[in-house]
Amino acid sequence: MASLKLNLRDILAEMVTRNASDLYFTANAEVCFRVDGELIRKGGAKLKENDVESVAREILGEKKWSEFLKTNEQNLAIFDEELGRFRVNVMRQRGSVV
Repeated sequence: MASLKLNLRDILAEMVTRNASDLYFTANAEVCFRVDGELIRKGGAKLKENDVESVAREILGEKKWSEFLKTNEQNLAIFDEELGRFRVNVMRQRGSVV
């Protein structure tokens, strides 16, 4: 089965629109938002492990991705002029990137 092409900026915009506090990319699950303490599925196909890895690599960039491969965790912030600032945690859970 082919990988999904995730548009990170569109997903972050939806996160802002929903007033979500958290966004989750997990293999074998749909993209989820945490809104008012509840997990809300975005809808659509379940992510594959390589989908999650691809978006994590896009967020981290090559230098931090290399560090992640050694440490299995990275924390950073990303900023979009229109959407604002987002804190990001990338880690391995049960061998998969989340």
